[in-house]
Amino acid sequence: MNLLKGGLFVMACSVAAGFNQSAIASEGTAFLDWSQLQVSVTGAGGSTPTVILTDQITNLTSSASIPGRTSVNDSTSLLGWTSTEETHARTGNTFSNTLSSRQFLSGNVEATREPTEPEHAHHPVEALSQGSRSADFSLDGPGVLTVSVPYTLSIAGGRPFSFFDAISASVSGKSSFNDSINNDVVFSLTSFEEGSSPGTQSGNLLIDIVAGTAGTGTFELGFTLSSQAPVIPIPEPESYAMLLAGLGLISAIIRRKSMTNVGRLG
Repeated sequence: MNLLKGGLFVMACSVAAGFNQSAIASEGTAFLDWSQLQVSVTGAGGSTPTVILTDQITNLTSSASIPGRTSVNDSTSLLGWTSTEETHARTGNTFSNTLSSRQFLSGNVEATREPTEPEHAHHPVEALSQGSRSADFSLDGPGVLTVSVPYTLSIAGGRPFSFFDAISASVSGKSSFNDSINNDVVFSLTSFEEGSSPGTQSGNLLIDIVAGTAGTGTFELGFTLSSQAPVIPIPEPESYAMLLAGLGLISAIIRRKSMTNVGRLG
C-alpha cells in the first residue's frame, strides 16, 4: 500500500508540474449605442453657428496572441458611420471581436490560460479590441459643439496588481479645434487595482468643444478592451519521466499483488 501511495504521489507531482487545467482568466465587453448619438451646437451672442460634419471614419481592430506560438491581427478602416463590419482574431481559446453598424459600436474579448514553452512563461496571453468613430467638422461662428453617446462597459476575472492576469475596459472622447487640443474624456474599469471599479458601468460619453471663433476641428469617440492571462508552461521531459515512473511503479505493484493472489489460490 505504501508503494501504491508513492506511485500516486509521483503521478500527482507530475500533473501539478505541468498539466494545469485551462481556465478563463478575464473577459470584457464594451458597447456604444450609436443610435442615440447626439450632436448639438449652442451659440453665443444670440446666434447659433452652423456645424458641418465631413470625413466620417470608423476604425476597428482585433488581436489575440499566445507568446511563442501565434499572433493574429485583424483591422479595418471604413468611410462613414453606417457600414456593418466585423474584425475577429482567435488563437487557441483566446479571442477578440470588434463590430460596427449603424446602430452600435461594440467589442468583446476573452483571454484564457494557454499552454506554451517554459521560456515564454514571462509573457501573458493577450486579447485586444478597439473601435472608434471620428469626424472632421466646421463651425461658421463662436459657440460650443457637444457630442455625446451612451456607453456600457463590463469586465469579469483578473487579479489586482497582476499584469499577467488582468482585464480593463475604457471609453474615451478626444477633440481638437483650430489646432488646439482639448482635454480627453475617459471612463474606465479595471481589475488591476485593489478595490477598483465594479464589474459593470454605464453612462454618457460626452465632449464639449468650445469655439471662440469660426474654424475647423475633429473629434473621436471609441473604446478599448484589453485582457491578459498567464500561460501554462508545457511540461519539461523530466515531468513526463516522473509520470512514466509513477505509472510503472503502480503497474509493478498490481502485477505483484496479482501474483500473490494466484499463489494463495494455488
